[in-house]
Amino acid sequence: MNRSLLLSVLFAAAVLTTTSAPARGACIGDCGGDGEVTVDELILGVNIALGSIGVNACVVFDNDQSGEVTIDELIAGVNNALNGCPAVIRTETPTQAPTPTNTPEVVPSDTPTVEVVATATPTLTPTSTTEPATATATRTATDVPTATPTTMLVPPTATATRTATTVSSAVCGDRIIGAGETCDDGNTVSNPPSDTCPSDCTIITCTPSGTKRTVSVSFTPPAGKTIASMTIVLEYPDGTVQIPGTGDAESVATSVVNTPSGFLAGSFDFDYALSVGIAGNRALTVGKVFDVKFDACLNAASPSPSEFVCSVKEASGTNFQPIEGVTCSVAIL
Repeated sequence: MNRSLLLSVLFAAAVLTTTSAPARGACIGDCGGDGEVTVDELILGVNIALGSIGVNACVVFDNDQSGEVTIDELIAGVNNALNGCPAVIRTETPTQAPTPTNTPEVVPSDTPTVEVVATATPTLTPTSTTEPATATATRTATDVPTATPTTMLVPPTATATRTATTVSSAVCGDRIIGAGETCDDGNTVSNPPSDTCPSDCTIITCTPSGTKRTVSVSFTPPAGKTIASMTIVLEYPDGTVQIPGTGDAESVATSVVNTPSGFLAGSFDFDYALSVGIAGNRALTVGKVFDVKFDACLNAASPSPSEFVCSVKEASGTNFQPIEGVTCSVAIL
């Protein structure tokens, strides 16, 4: 199944891959009742949510029987299309959990202990009856006070010192969160929502100053193309501004304002980047598509537009087919 097509039908890739609405009863989105959710069924659900057709066209989308299809129900349908209907996935039987591995380990451990003691006893007896054994013991005693033990104590001390030095020096991209890092996903790139950690492996939090910074985001389609749905990712200077809350919290949703009327909108905050999805069945007006109200950080300088990096991750036309080459830009109001 084409993932980019599914993402273009609804919101941000982050919303689709990190949010899961629990299904109750039937598989949400499975209009045909065949145990799977297809692209055509997802498009049908979007049209029901937008009011283009009635909910009776696919009542299984209306999971809470409210008479309408909500964003959460659409997201659940997408998750079912990507991962399979809940009825198909069964991972609740921990067949190996009660395996009594301790009993076999205790029984054999006692047996070797007895054998070792029995073997050691006859070994010591013949040794004490001969003079060579005494000479051997004398040589062993002579070797004991040698400098060997003293030499062996030095390397552990040096090793411990090197280990401490290695831990304190963080290497971004090694999958180890070292000193000064807040995350490390094994690379030094920023590519939300696929990448939840920035390129420097550090997400800076701040204390809000009580002042808001409003950033406006606009888009431009290729010549002759119209856009009905898109996913825009906005990387922002963490430590200078922040969005209250994280992920898909209500405070994140209320920070994204002035979205197009009549379109579905969803947002997800990665604490250094914001993913916003807009979806509809008609053409978007070219230009400003939404504003974001950030909290200004205490004692931080006012940000410039160049500190915000905007990119269009997914876009589609009114026929839900992907469109490449859509760009976006940022302005500070």
